[in-house]
Amino acid sequence: MQKIMSILLFVIIFGTFCFAQQEKVEKGSTIYVTPMHGYGMYIVAALQKEHVPVTAVATRDKAQYVIQGVVNHKDLDGNSGITVNNTNAVNAHQGSVILQREAATRAFGETSTSIMLVDPKSGQIIFSDSTDEMGNGQLEHGAQDFAKHLKKFIEKGK
Repeated sequence: MQKIMSILLFVIIFGTFCFAQQEKVEKGSTIYVTPMHGYGMYIVAALQKEHVPVTAVATRDKAQYVIQGVVNHKDLDGNSGITVNNTNAVNAHQGSVILQREAATRAFGETSTSIMLVDPKSGQIIFSDSTDEMGNGQLEHGAQDFAKHLKKFIEKGK
């Protein structure tokens, strides 16, 4: 009986921590975007393009929140790294959209992003998002997906 009570107490305490109210990001909050090997500029542009109700600042100490993350690009040869302006020519048969699309995917590879919004004072992760993109425009698409999801998160108030 004591073991059951101990387990029940643990579940109640642990459950309280798991379901603790997540911090709300107010409209107009200031956000610093880390460089992330150049990907930060895509994030800043996407925040503006998607009209996310935050203000990007150039210095970390002026920010209420920080956007940081990991961006990994792999070409089809398995080489990893960040490729911001990969403009390899697409070498496909004329008239075949499918072959052109496959060639574009091969030329541009695949990019995976894992981005999060963090409260720098508490270290709490407030919001996070991950994407996997292939083909042309993958860096922009990943940044825009993050911005759209962050905007929804802020506007819903949780």
